[in-house]
Formats: sequence, C-alpha cells, structure tokens
Amino acid sequence: MDRAKQEKILIIQPLPGIGDAVWFLPHLFSLRKVFPTALITLMTKKRSKADEVLKNQNIIDDYFWLEKNPGIHSGFFGFFRLVKTLKSKAYTAVWILHKSPRYALACKLAGIPKIYGYGNGYSKYIEVPPFLTKVQMTQHPIDLATALLTNHQVNLQGLEAITLKPNKEVTRMVCQKIDLTKNQKNIVLCIGGSESYKKWPDDYFKEIAHHFLKKNDKVYILGGPQEEREANLIAKEIKEETSFDVTVITSLSIPEVIGFLPQINLFIGNDTGMLNIAAATGIPSIGLFGQTPALSYRKNLHPIVAPVTNGDQRVSDILPDQVISLSNKFVD
Repeated sequence: MDRAKQEKILIIQPLPGIGDAVWFLPHLFSLRKVFPTALITLMTKKRSKADEVLKNQNIIDDYFWLEKNPGIHSGFFGFFRLVKTLKSKAYTAVWILHKSPRYALACKLAGIPKIYGYGNGYSKYIEVPPFLTKVQMTQHPIDLATALLTNHQVNLQGLEAITLKPNKEVTRMVCQKIDLTKNQKNIVLCIGGSESYKKWPDDYFKEIAHHFLKKNDKVYILGGPQEEREANLIAKEIKEETSFDVTVITSLSIPEVIGFLPQINLFIGNDTGMLNIAAATGIPSIGLFGQTPALSYRKNLHPIVAPVTNGDQRVSDILPDQVISLSNKFVD
C-alpha cells in the first residue's frame, strides 16, 4: 500500500499510570484488528510507560507524548500548540478514550475528519454519533472505552483473554538472571505502591512469605528501584526469622517484568501498575485494595477489599489470613 494514502489513526488515552496503559490493551488490540494496515499513534503521557508496556504487542506504530510541564500542551497557549502539532501529523481519524471535550475540540481545529468520542458536553457537536448515555458516562474508564467501541461496531468479544506477549529472548535472559526454579511453586509478593495509603504493611508481607516458604515454595519480593532498601530489609528479616532465603527483584525493566511474570504461579500485591501487568500476563493475581475502587476487569484478577471502619477503608485492615485463604485456590 502507498504509505501516503495509508490511514493515519490517532488514539488519545491521557491517563498517566502504568495500570492505565494496561487497562486499554483489549481496546487497542481491537482497533488494530479493524485497521490492520493503518499507522496507529497513541497519544498519552510518558508516566504511563505505554511504549514499554506495549513494546512487543505489534499494536502501536508511534507515540505522541502529552507534556504538561512547562505548559507544553496545557493551558491556553499549550492547547494551540497541541492543535498545531496535530494538524502537522495529518491524521485521518481519532479515537478519544477520555471524557474531556478539550481533545475533541483540538482535533476539530486540527482538521481531523473523523473524530470518535464519548459525546460529553460540547464534544457531541464535534464527534461522530452515537454517544454514551448519561448513565454510561458515570462508569469506570474501561467501561467508557468499551461502550465507545461497541457503539461503533468494533468487536470486543473474547478480548478479555488478550494478554501481554513477552519477548522470548527477554524472557530467557531474565529467567537466567533471576535463576527461576521449575521444581517449586513460584510466588511473587509485590510491595510497591505509588502512594503510602495503597501499601500493605511489610509485616503482613513477611507473614505471607513465611506461609509459602514453609510449604517449600519459592518467594520473590518485587518492587521498583525506590523499594530496594525496603525489599532487602524484608528479605533480611525473613532470613533471620525462618532461615529461608527469598529473592529480591527491584531492577527489572517493564519488558523484563512481562517476560518474568508468566513463569510465576501466583502474584500478590498492592493496587499498582505491576498488579495490572501481572493480570494482563494471565497469571492468578491477588490485588489488595483499600481506598481505591477494586477492579476485577480480568477473570484472573482477584481483589481483596478492605472493610469499611468508621467510614474509612484502610488496606492495612486486610489480614494475612484472608490473603492466604484466597491464595489456596490457586496454589496447593
């Protein structure tokens, strides 16, 4: 096909988290199936690390990074800088996976001929109908995107089963680096958390580790570089208390995590991007939820929700016995 005549499709997904990038994997995959030869660009924020999450998925051809600071794409002048850049790209269509009508207006001023969105506010005068209902507009971002694609006959049936595909060579290398064992159950305890209120107490993670180690399972403590000191301290205390070793992992890239996790039997972790990645690799994943709404948008994502106490929900009120009880469904 003549690339000059090729469709150039923009998908706008401005939510900033790694988990947000994972949420929309089925929607991105569906649009790629409908437009197999198009050049597809994803507009999102760098914090989402969407380029790393989607690196081996053969869905996205290019990325457009929405920059907020210092006002590159925000505020009055940032809006018109955004319009100018969009116009220069000559997109033939845009799918907006967000409620803000600002993006629809920017796309209209940039001359993009087909604009698909939720029809929220004044965007209904810009976007292609049908639009979401008022009830649908109150739903979770995943459900909003699903409703949009369904409205326009983009088939999502069966796509809950779509998983992140690991790179085989990356998988081989990371399994060698971690010295992954094949003759034990492999359990990941993910201690990371973007905010302190999302983090389950370290003592509870240690109690869970004790449970699995006594069964001769292999335990991994997973976190980011910022959790290295915390993870090593947990491992040291477990060694002193039980004489068992656990493996600390705090330096993997996202593609390496995507290669490593499918080899695991069970993931237990806080409400983080890593929990969403784990679920998207297809492994049983137990998520610990306090103040944030619990998600179970995949069959293998199993939330445990903190009880409401005096009108408040604290993830620390989830007890280790609850987690162990649920984990018994997935590992003997």
